[in-house]
Amino acid sequence: MPENADGSYRYDEGTLNEQFDNVRIDEDDDGNISMLVGSSEVRIQELGYVFGAGGRAAPGTDELADTESMLYVDDSNQLVLAYNNDGSIVENVVDADITSA
Repeated sequence: MPENADGSYRYDEGTLNEQFDNVRIDEDDDGNISMLVGSSEVRIQELGYVFGAGGRAAPGTDELADTESMLYVDDSNQLVLAYNNDGSIVENVVDADITSA
């Protein structure tokens, strides 16, 4: 891929598209957007939950299938990693208060 004088790269026709041959964007029945890269899925749900006031509630098994995980901000401004461990949601606090430095 050619590099220009300021160190940026330019994509020749077709080159960028070839990088995304195994990427697919889907929308499920609930209107949530997912990006699939190969067999891995990244869901893009309502960003207001992450960036809005008040955080969000813990996910349930209706949001996370077995072995899926989610990183979110809860109602106490904690950054939490939740995962579905064989039908049980397990939560681990990553940062106890994301509003402090």
